[in-house]
Amino acid sequence: MKLSIKTGIIYSLSCLAVLLLVLYPSLDAPYGHILRILVIFGVAWLIYFYFTSLGQFNNTKVDSSNGNDTSQYAIFPKPHVDELFQEIQSMVFSIVQSLNDSYQPEVFLFEDQFDTLVRQKDSKSIFSDTILTNNLLINTILTSTGPQTIYQKDCGAEWDEIFGDKTWRGSECFLANPIRFNDKSIGLFIIYIDHFNALDNKSLIITSQLSSLLTKNLENLDSLDHQALGNYKKESILTFISNLNFQDAETDIYRQFSSLVNKFVPSDQIIISSATSFFTQGVIMWSKGDDPNYIEGKKFNLNESLLGLPMMVNGGINDDILLKKFPTFIPASGDGDSMINHSVVGLLLKIGEEKLISVILERKSKRKFSLKERDSIKSFFQILSTIMNWQQEYQQIYLNATQDGLTGLLNHKTFMDRFDEEIQRAKRFNHDLVMLMFDLDKFKRINDTLGHPYGDYVIQTVSQILKDNVRLIDAVARYGGEEFVIILVNTNIDMAMPVATRIVQNIAEYPFSMDEKDVKMTISCGMSEYPTHSENIREVIDYADQAMYSGKKLGGNSVTVFESNN
Repeated sequence: MKLSIKTGIIYSLSCLAVLLLVLYPSLDAPYGHILRILVIFGVAWLIYFYFTSLGQFNNTKVDSSNGNDTSQYAIFPKPHVDELFQEIQSMVFSIVQSLNDSYQPEVFLFEDQFDTLVRQKDSKSIFSDTILTNNLLINTILTSTGPQTIYQKDCGAEWDEIFGDKTWRGSECFLANPIRFNDKSIGLFIIYIDHFNALDNKSLIITSQLSSLLTKNLENLDSLDHQALGNYKKESILTFISNLNFQDAETDIYRQFSSLVNKFVPSDQIIISSATSFFTQGVIMWSKGDDPNYIEGKKFNLNESLLGLPMMVNGGINDDILLKKFPTFIPASGDGDSMINHSVVGLLLKIGEEKLISVILERKSKRKFSLKERDSIKSFFQILSTIMNWQQEYQQIYLNATQDGLTGLLNHKTFMDRFDEEIQRAKRFNHDLVMLMFDLDKFKRINDTLGHPYGDYVIQTVSQILKDNVRLIDAVARYGGEEFVIILVNTNIDMAMPVATRIVQNIAEYPFSMDEKDVKMTISCGMSEYPTHSENIREVIDYADQAMYSGKKLGGNSVTVFESNN
């Protein structure tokens, strides 16, 4: 950029003044003062010049060679969010795979310029490594506000630019959603699907949710980078987040995060409580300290407890607020207000639409929480709020991807993954597993005579009976239609027989009734055992299936154990 004559003169005089001051540091007044004023004025002018000229130049959008309007695009905010974004991207990909293992997800981002999107995954992929935005198909997706479904049969060269020049059947398709950052598109989230028959409405919804999750995480990670925290604190937080498993229990996250906070701002007691926005009662989720009054699971009235005060004042609390509400909680030490036995900091976190989290930190020494410490605590727990919102969103999307929509049981794909995990665990610990396969007897008559809503009601009720009769460690899934499966962990046939018999009996005795129409239902159960019958997953399932159909042939409403001579 060319300097103006005025700027050049000021810059030259300032440089000359600096040189003279270096050569003659003890120059007497008034010449010394004049030179120092010239230096200060020169520095001030350069700062002004940077923000009005150079700053604008550096922030100018890069023009893409294709002539597209790039003002709606933004560069991926490397490097400070890159590592964590990769972690989150991996979790998103695992959710996609849980939907359907034939789905192939990919993320493309603008890294250096607005005319090229760069593939983020290092491994081999069906996608091209880069895509130019002069591709009208890609440009349309980038400017869209929701998921787009693109079919190969409707595309030509634009499809090949995304996937390469291959032989296509015409049945292929992909889902795509823009990834946004500060209201601008920074890239695309794409899921390739080999055949459009594998595409369903659930996949469309989850694709949109996952894109939203990527967007929110980017913005929150960028916000973290601008928090008023020292580098060591930021590094510790980033390490904590990168090691975090969003499938951890909520209390485990509180425990880990509280330990992190305590390393920088020591306290004697930390209590984290939860309540919903429309209840007057809270519950202690996690507590660290030696006060026996604060135990996990203990309930309290929000209006009558220190723990509920952040929720009641809808914000943070300190010693002054606490003294007004609970004057006896901080007794004077006898030396006036300057010396107290307790100091308290309280914060309110909001998780999702309804959940409220109260955080109380208590220091029982005579050293109060300083203003700097309170600011650090606030910054730390704002990050915890972000983390918990991430976890809530992740778990909701994960549930949508892994659960059967009608019953809430595991879906077929997730069940197979879970069964494989249990088999591997059983091998390590030399345990037995029992597979129970259920099928409702003569279910078709329900849909044919009473309608599909009644059939859905029966399936939902049976699902609940199945869940109510097994342990939390056991896996219950809807295998398909009116078929259900259960894995009984660390159990053999003899131990499983009473469980299976009870389920069959409970369903036979249940008074199914809807819209004043009463029916009786029965169910057939087949059982096989790992490793007694087989060590192969598919064979264990097939043997339970064979046993179940053997029982059906004899009239159903029974439990049948697989025998090799069946």
